[in-house]
Amino acid sequence: MPPAGNPRDPADTQPGAQAGPTAEAGETAAPAAGPETSSAAPDAPAQPAANGTQVAAFVDAQFPTMDGDGDGALTSTEFENWITKLKSAEMAAAGQPADEQEVKSYARNALLTADKDADQRITRAEATQFFSG
Repeated sequence: MPPAGNPRDPADTQPGAQAGPTAEAGETAAPAAGPETSSAAPDAPAQPAANGTQVAAFVDAQFPTMDGDGDGALTSTEFENWITKLKSAEMAAAGQPADEQEVKSYARNALLTADKDADQRITRAEATQFFSG
C-alpha cells in the first residue's frame, strides 16, 4: 500500500476528507465529499457528492455524540475514535476486513489533516471542513 496516495481512496491510509460509511441503526452516515470519495467497492455505483448543507447536517448530528466531555471541541482521542468508527464501518460495508493498525493509522492521519490550528482539538468548523474535502 503506498504511503500517501489518494486521500479519498478507502484502501489508502492517508486521509483527507473521506466518505463516511453506511449508517448503523440510529446513526447518520457521513456524506460523500465528492465523486472521487465513494467508499463503495470498485464495481459498485459511486455515491453522489454531498453538498455543504449535507456535510454540516452530518457534523451537527454526530459532533455532540462524539464530544464526550461536552466542551464544544473534540479532543484528539474523541476525534480519532469518531474516525475509527466511521472507517471501520466503511470497510465493513465494502466487504473489507478492518485491519486495526491500518484504521488507527488512518485516524491519526485524519487528525493531522483536520486539526488546522494544530491545537490537538477539533472544532465543529474544523470537522465540517474536514468532511467537506
